[in-house]
Amino acid sequence: MSKNSDAQRSRRQLLHQGMNAGLGLMIFRPDLAGIGKPFEGRPLGKNEGPITVTIRFTAKANQADALVKQITQALPAARQAPGCRYAQAYVIPDGIPGNPLQVVLFKGWDSLDAQRNYLQWEQSSGQLSMILSLIEGEPVVEYWI
Repeated sequence: MSKNSDAQRSRRQLLHQGMNAGLGLMIFRPDLAGIGKPFEGRPLGKNEGPITVTIRFTAKANQADALVKQITQALPAARQAPGCRYAQAYVIPDGIPGNPLQVVLFKGWDSLDAQRNYLQWEQSSGQLSMILSLIEGEPVVEYWI
């Protein structure tokens, strides 16, 4: 078995263990998402009601293992954040030549305020900058109400 196949299997097992424990991680860039804009006409009010945030990103070349490790280490804090309803991470493995590891995160919050509070913690702890250093380009962030 090749070294690359072993590494891919190891990443999948690590993520699978984290997801089986019901844990997840939120990654967010306020400068990309334009906080507030999707909520201006929201019928429930400015920051009321549940929201789901999806984040899609791709690992930098040769950083898939480090990215999986960082996400897995960050799972407990994210899942325990006040206002977090659920968190799921899905991975498209980099088993096809030329296709790097891709991640899609789904994070549910009681409110936009709860999500913003977690984002502030994530930024101040250095967790966000560590993860952003391991991804290619900018993450795609979407809000669902």
